[in-house]
Amino acid sequence: GASPGGGIRFVGPAPMSSPAAPAGGAAFGQAARAVRPCVVAISAIRPVAGGAAGRAAGPAFVEPFDGVPDRLIAPAAYEAVGSGVVVESSGYVVTNYHVVAGASTVHASLPTRPPTHVAAELVAADPERDLALLRLGTAGPLPAATLGDSSRVRVGDWVLAVGYPFGLELTVTAGIVGATGVSLDIGGRRFARLLQTDAPINKGSSGGPLVDLHGQIVGLNTAIYSPTGVFGGAGFAIPSNRVGAFVVRSLAAHGHALAPSSRPRAAGSAWLGLGLVELRPETAARLFYPYSGGAMVASVVIDSPADEAELARGDILVAIAGERVADVASAERILQILPPGQPFVAVIWRDGKTENVTMRLRGG
Repeated sequence: GASPGGGIRFVGPAPMSSPAAPAGGAAFGQAARAVRPCVVAISAIRPVAGGAAGRAAGPAFVEPFDGVPDRLIAPAAYEAVGSGVVVESSGYVVTNYHVVAGASTVHASLPTRPPTHVAAELVAADPERDLALLRLGTAGPLPAATLGDSSRVRVGDWVLAVGYPFGLELTVTAGIVGATGVSLDIGGRRFARLLQTDAPINKGSSGGPLVDLHGQIVGLNTAIYSPTGVFGGAGFAIPSNRVGAFVVRSLAAHGHALAPSSRPRAAGSAWLGLGLVELRPETAARLFYPYSGGAMVASVVIDSPADEAELARGDILVAIAGERVADVASAERILQILPPGQPFVAVIWRDGKTENVTMRLRGG
C-alpha cells in the first residue's frame, strides 16, 4: 500500500475475494453429495462383431453408449462402459438398454474406495424406450436415488449430470435445461419428449442420472449432439417420469416396490393425469364393448403417470385395483383411496380386447 509519507510500505498480500459462486453453488454441492453414492459404473462384455470394429463413422447424434476407447480383452470380445443409478436399495439399477444390449457379461462398480466390483443381471428391458433394469449381486442395502417429477422441469432450471465419462472417475457436471419435449431419430429409433441440457455429457455417461438441485433424478442421460463424438453443447435425457414408470412396472413383476425414500416427492393431492368422460351407450356399441359400466379416457396429460403407462384417448377403464369401474364417479372414488406411489393394475378395453396396465398415483 502507499504510505502517507510517499514511501512504499509492504503490508503483505491483500486479501483476495473468491470468485462469485454460480447461482445455486451451495445447492450444487448438496445435490452432488446426495446422488453420487447412488451412481455406478457399468462394464459390458460383448462380441467384437457387435462392437467397436463394426462401427461406422457416426451421425451427428451420438449415443454415448460406451466408454472411449472400447478395450479389446480377447480376440473375440471387447469391454465397453456406461453408467447407471441405484433406484431400489436391495440392488436394482436403472440404465440405458443400449449400455447392456448384446452383452454376455455385465459388471458394476460401486462408488466406494476402493471401488467394489459386483456382477449384474439384466432383469427387465424396454428397448423401444432404451431402458434396462439390472440387479446387482451384492449383499446389504445400497443408497438409492430419488426419482423426481420431470413434468415439473422447466427451461432454465439448473441440473447436474452424473456419470463416468470416458470410463474415468465418477464425475459431476452442471448446466441448465435448454428444452423439454424434444423428439429425435437416433440410430433408426424414435425418442420422444426428451430433456435437453448443456450440462456436459460424454461417452460413458450414458445411463447416468440428470438431477435437479434437490438431488432428485429428473432424467437419464442418453445421447449427445456432436459431429466429433464428444460433447458439443447439447445432451439429451429420458424424462424421469418415463423411467419411473418402467422401474415400477419392472419391480412389480419381481415382487418389489419402490421404497418411500425413492418415490417422487411432491406435495398436494394425488393425481393420475387422466381426463375421463361417461361412456355413452352408442360409443360402447361402436367399440363392441361387452361389459356394463366403464369410463372413457378423454385426455392424458403429457409425462403424467397415465401417459407413462401408455393410456390413450379412447381407452375404456374397466377396473382399477381389482374394483369394477361403473362410471366416472366410481373411478374417482377408487383412485381417491389408493396410496400415492404404490403400483396398481388397471384393466382397460382397447382394440377389441382387455389389457392390464400398471401405474401409480403421484403427488400433485
